[in-house]
Amino acid sequence: MNKELELIFGGLLKDLDFVKALFEHMSHFSNSGIIITDKDAVIIEVNPAFSRLMGYSRDEIIGETPRKLLWSGHQDASFFKEMWDDIIDIGTWTGRIWDRSKSGKIFPVMMAIKKIELNENNKVYYAGLYNEILQIGEQEEPRNIKFYDENL
Repeated sequence: MNKELELIFGGLLKDLDFVKALFEHMSHFSNSGIIITDKDAVIIEVNPAFSRLMGYSRDEIIGETPRKLLWSGHQDASFFKEMWDDIIDIGTWTGRIWDRSKSGKIFPVMMAIKKIELNENNKVYYAGLYNEILQIGEQEEPRNIKFYDENL
């Protein structure tokens, strides 16, 4: 466990109820989508930003797998093998991935996945952070706007 977090929260982070309450309250402040899965990639928690980004309510997505609901078809099996090899071997992966929302819209996201191992009970979880990649021009203010004054 991270020593800084241990100093800040003491033994509270070992209390699963506390961790769940912390996630529930803190994740509402994030504009990034957050997803947590168990060792089998079954979704056990998402935050409101994830629901907004992907179009699924929390109740619709809990118990499902990202592959079943979000797979866009843009990446092949070798991409996912490399991604999961990194997650399992290194404990983390960051990169761009194409996902599919509930409405069928396919769009790129920057994603970071972290493997979380709880030594106390030998459980493994995965936490993912999603940020939609805006198309070029969507994130910038228009620069060449002409203003017309009818009084001139």
